[in-house]
Amino acid sequence: MLNALLWMFLGVAFAQDARSRMSDPRPDSMEALVKDLQGTDRSRRRFAIRELNRIARVSRKHEFGSLESDSTLDALQKLELLDDFAADVCIQNLAKDVEVRGCARLLGYLETATAEPVMAAALRRTESKGEARRLQRTLEILRVAAEESNP
Repeated sequence: MLNALLWMFLGVAFAQDARSRMSDPRPDSMEALVKDLQGTDRSRRRFAIRELNRIARVSRKHEFGSLESDSTLDALQKLELLDDFAADVCIQNLAKDVEVRGCARLLGYLETATAEPVMAAALRRTESKGEARRLQRTLEILRVAAEESNP
């Protein structure tokens, strides 16, 4: 009887091991995060957009350092990758009303001017006050960025 209980306990413990081959690991690269952002699994999309926003926020803090600094070069590379791949996915997600707040925040960090018409359309469609505030803030960021680039 004791052996049976021990085997049952060990079976449950091994079944819940997060490091086992059966577990679904979190993405370990920005490309994998962008791929998850395109996917249909809501929890993976939410994790991906949170991580991409974190990367963008930290990279924006380091982008204006010395060009001889490794952290500045790394930040610029990350922002370029986000601009090339994640921005397009976020624009598509905004058009489908998927991950609106997170994508709007990311597009604001990247100052993606091409997202403005899609954001304005999403703002007209949304019924959520939180999404509306985020979209309005991002549209304001894009407007200010456009004014700064065209004095």
